[in-house]
Amino acid sequence: MNDFLNLLERGITGRAGYCTNTAVCLFVCLFVVVCFYHIGPTTAKIRMPSSSLSVLSIPSSRWRLKWGRRVAVTTAAAFVTLFLVLNVWNVLYQVSSRDLDDCELVLRGVILPSTSTFTSKSTLILDSNPNVEGDDTDVDADADADADADASADPLFIADPHHNAFAACLMIADDNQRLGEWLPYQYFAMPLRHLVVLVDGASTVSPTRILDKWRPYMTIEEWNEGHLNRTDVLTDRAEPQYKNLVRKNRQGYFYRKCATHLKALNYTWTSFIDTDEYPVLNDDHVPLAAQLMSTPGVILKTIQDVQQKIKAKTIDSHEQYAGPCVVTYRQEYGHVESTASEIARDVPTAVVDNPLRFDTLRYRHRARLLIGKSFYDLTHFLPQGNGTRAYFHHRGDMGTHRILPACPDPWPRPGHWLRINHYVGSWESYNARQNDTRVRPREQWEHKGNISMGVDDTIRPWIGAFVRHMGMERSRHLLADAGNFDFSKDWIGLAKSQ
Repeated sequence: MNDFLNLLERGITGRAGYCTNTAVCLFVCLFVVVCFYHIGPTTAKIRMPSSSLSVLSIPSSRWRLKWGRRVAVTTAAAFVTLFLVLNVWNVLYQVSSRDLDDCELVLRGVILPSTSTFTSKSTLILDSNPNVEGDDTDVDADADADADADASADPLFIADPHHNAFAACLMIADDNQRLGEWLPYQYFAMPLRHLVVLVDGASTVSPTRILDKWRPYMTIEEWNEGHLNRTDVLTDRAEPQYKNLVRKNRQGYFYRKCATHLKALNYTWTSFIDTDEYPVLNDDHVPLAAQLMSTPGVILKTIQDVQQKIKAKTIDSHEQYAGPCVVTYRQEYGHVESTASEIARDVPTAVVDNPLRFDTLRYRHRARLLIGKSFYDLTHFLPQGNGTRAYFHHRGDMGTHRILPACPDPWPRPGHWLRINHYVGSWESYNARQNDTRVRPREQWEHKGNISMGVDDTIRPWIGAFVRHMGMERSRHLLADAGNFDFSKDWIGLAKSQ
């Protein structure tokens, strides 16, 4: 009720008026019709016990019925007309997905993310950005260099990223073709503002060139094997299975040390996912999920809003939603192709010349459910010792899927409001890791990806919103490496020889 009254206080003149108009007009129309349409019968029969006549029929005033119906129809028509005029007015001024979200709050009673996470400074920057609505203003030919040089020009600047943005711990190995799409998505949707990258010692290409593009927009730390101080696990082994075990344990070890490092820097929410994984709202349980995905920072806003609402009603009964560790399931997307028109739908082709380079646009067919992964609020993280204790990778124990003891078990929960899209990708991308200790035959890729359990486009709006907020030239520069398999500038051996 308080949320409904707050919306009414905002009046019919603002953007939230779209929702208020809808609710008020519909309720008033229903009330008027019910009250006036059934006013009295045409005659009233009154039983007269004292009279010799058992029933006395008295003509009633027919005009009550006639004019009552006229008032009902006229009033309903007036309110419907007012509803249409006011809402068309709001649509002409481009009602945002957040306004539609508020509308769901009024009509359904559903509480969805608020927009209070971003600071007033960031809001002012968003509103004053000439490229937010897709302005095609000509930009100087040196815009790419300017975009890298001027960090203060960040259109999605966040004043306090320690509390109003995500940090991330990422281990990467020959994933440059994926990194070019993963970084812009995480920056926009999470929103990611501090990234710690561990480059696997077996990598043949370096991510430095791509990461350098993003340094004006987020803090990036590039770690190597030496940061782990675990030289004993780096020795070459004859048995691939043992090397694979070392790799898995090393990733969990890195996650724990990275969490300890970010905790010391006073960061809060941190993600532990890979370059083929994209957090997205679950359209099965969140109304208007696709529209909300065009909102910057929607993932963190939703986490914070859901936790506040749940904690206000219960304490312990929703551990997987309201605790310091959010574990959600992963939805795998296979390599079943769609038509060119389906892939290009709602894509700003003036910037994205080839949508096939983007896994989030190209692969739309759901496949299997996978074991979940974690997002952790480091405010509640208590490092043990120096925070670098290694632990075994096991699905039911702590590991890459269950980062810390406070996390619930990572088994799939399809009913969660959040999910992680996991993209198998093309064969070229799947097989890009030259020195991966895991056996990755083509038959395995065919088996994993040749499944379709339905089509889903919930994630699609992010690309158009990213371009609108960042501007065309800046977006073209930042998105250029998505799906790019030309590693000629990134070979680690070449970089060392220069």
